[in-house]
Amino acid sequence: MNKAFGSDIAASRADGLPRNGDRTMANILIARQTHYRPELVSRAMRTVEWLELCQSRWRERRQLAELDDAALKDIGLSRADVAREARRWPWEGPRRLM
Repeated sequence: MNKAFGSDIAASRADGLPRNGDRTMANILIARQTHYRPELVSRAMRTVEWLELCQSRWRERRQLAELDDAALKDIGLSRADVAREARRWPWEGPRRLM
């Protein structure tokens, strides 16, 4: 089986839609968009990756805010540094703290 993106989905049925067992909304949308407009799939994948990055930043900042003072001292951060970082929006990249 060819492992190229979307090739296993499009080849699964004559109309290009995934088989019944693979009919998640994402697979159906990818199969349809790949057939008609591959640039939309690329844009959608970049958007999903960006949203995952934002979620990861939010989660890491929450975990950083939950550390106690001894752990913050070990990594060289003050409570003020952590508070400033925790207030930032998820789409803002990390600042250099040191």
